[in-house]
Amino acid sequence: MFATLLAFIGEESHPNILAQEMFKAKTAFLCNLNAYSVVRADQKNFDMGKFLVGWATIEVNDPLAILAKSRDILFELRVLKKEKNLDLVFLSVVDLQKKQTVLLLCGTNELQLAKAVFKGATSNALDYVNDEVKSHSSTCTHHNHSHGASDMDALARAINLEGEDSLMDIGAKVSRKLEFVPPVKDMITSGWEPDRRSARISTMEFAPHVHTEHACIEGVGCSLERSYSIDANTQDGA
Repeated sequence: MFATLLAFIGEESHPNILAQEMFKAKTAFLCNLNAYSVVRADQKNFDMGKFLVGWATIEVNDPLAILAKSRDILFELRVLKKEKNLDLVFLSVVDLQKKQTVLLLCGTNELQLAKAVFKGATSNALDYVNDEVKSHSSTCTHHNHSHGASDMDALARAINLEGEDSLMDIGAKVSRKLEFVPPVKDMITSGWEPDRRSARISTMEFAPHVHTEHACIEGVGCSLERSYSIDANTQDGA
């Protein structure tokens, strides 16, 4: 009833057309967010007994526009994990048109758990951070990071942020509440733990040091600029 009413008020011929336009508007807003905001726009924590799990999700019509920011998003997931003292953290990118989802995985334990639960095919999320995707025609504007590609590669190596197997296709699932979190919780409560190799590698997966600057222009608004670095304290796990 309300969809019909909104279509009438918006002078659209059909509620489905209104929905499509609303999804386009939502996508335009979300995919223009920086990685910091993408990770925190819709993020919740779940106490699953032995593990505190963070799960962020973002729903768009154009997943490639989000995946083009995979490198910065993976960095921000590491930062979020440290800031909130999470044991595991996931970010799901939901394709509203195809009704399917991919997961961004920032660590070895996340990869191992996702394999156990969803058994999806994995790939390198950083493959999407290239000129082809950045020139992808979409409703989004891509912003260059303050570091060059080579600098970011060096930072990724320093904190053991591997691009390989950092993206998993989990298929026709779209709901965090019904399809993402419940099977993960079931797996953990049934006794899942990372194997020794995964647990050992995870101790070497650091969060980068974050440099944050606020730039404000009168009459325009403020923006948040994030850049990352590694120092001796971070390398020592501090």
